[in-house]
Amino acid sequence: MKLSTLRQLNTETFVDLFIKCFKDSKDRDASQIASNKEKTKQFIQQLHEREGSDHDPDGWIAASLENKLVGFVVAIQESGRGLIAEVGVEPKHRRKGIGLFLTTKGLQRLKERGLNQAFLGVDLENTEAISLYEKLGFQKLPWEIYEFEAKICPI
Repeated sequence: MKLSTLRQLNTETFVDLFIKCFKDSKDRDASQIASNKEKTKQFIQQLHEREGSDHDPDGWIAASLENKLVGFVVAIQESGRGLIAEVGVEPKHRRKGIGLFLTTKGLQRLKERGLNQAFLGVDLENTEAISLYEKLGFQKLPWEIYEFEAKICPI
């Protein structure tokens, strides 16, 4: 598996990859965003803006197999904490460890940046993603934000 970051790829590549990974996802919000290219562009731009001056193009990581992009992670700093903002794997490549690998790479990048904790949100119905995050040590926090569970994990 080959990894590339936003330094090697452009934002449009992450837009296309987001659509490819989430258009039929169990994550209802991501699926809705991926249903429209303009919505996806706006969402990716919002992720970039959330980082502000802390923008780290090396936290935007894409994975490819046989020269085809198959998944990505966006690991950013927000309010002094690490955030796994998105993890996506193309449907035909799921359940092969790619999501686990990418999430681990995102967490490593956050640790390299000096962050000791990370959090993420996940759709309550996305049990496969919840299982993956629990394998990495994320734990459910005692509150829910909208329909998401917030998780936190020491890196």
